[in-house]
Amino acid sequence: AFIDANFRRFIVVFFIINLGIAMVRPFIIVYAKEVYSQQDNMVTILSVFSVIGALFVGFILKLVIDRIGAKPLYAIFTAISAVSLLPALAAPGLTHNGVFALVFLLLFSTVSNMGFTGQDNASQAYFFAMVPEDAIMDLSMLYYFILGITGGIGSILGGIILDTLRFYGCNFLQSYQIFFVGTVVIIIVGML
Repeated sequence: AFIDANFRRFIVVFFIINLGIAMVRPFIIVYAKEVYSQQDNMVTILSVFSVIGALFVGFILKLVIDRIGAKPLYAIFTAISAVSLLPALAAPGLTHNGVFALVFLLLFSTVSNMGFTGQDNASQAYFFAMVPEDAIMDLSMLYYFILGITGGIGSILGGIILDTLRFYGCNFLQSYQIFFVGTVVIIIVGML
C-alpha cells in the first residue's frame, strides 16, 4: 500500500493531524476547569454539548458527503478543528466569569468537537474509498493502529507540555494559550 504516493501522503497527514487533535481533545474540559474555575458538574454539561456537536456533524455529513466528497470535507473539518481553538486564546468572559463565560465554554466545546468529529469521520470515509477492497482488513488495522498511537501519544504529550509550562512559571491561561497555539500549528502543518 505504501507504494501508492496518495496512500503514503494520507497516512502522514492523518498521523500529524490526529496527533494535534489528540493533544488538545482531552484538555478542552480541563481548560474550562483550570482557566475558568468551573465545577465538576460543568464537565457533564460540556460533555453533553460536545456530543450534540458530534451529532450535528453526523447529520451534516450524512447529507453532504456524497455530494462534496470525503477529501474536501476532511480538509474543511480539519480547518474547523484548528480555527475552533483560536477563541480560547483570548479567553472571552474570563474576567466576568458569568453567563458570557458559560456560553463561550459551551460553544467552544460544541464547535471544537464538531471539527474533531467531522475530520475523523471524513478521514475514515476518504481512507476506505482509497483502499482496495482486498486490503480493507489489513489497512483498517493500520488506520486504527495510527489512531490509537496518536491518541495515546497526544494525550501524554499534551499533559507533559502543560505541566512543563506550569513548572516554568506560566499560569493556567498562559499555559493553555501556548499549548493551543502549538496544537493549531501541528494541525496546520498536517493540512499543508
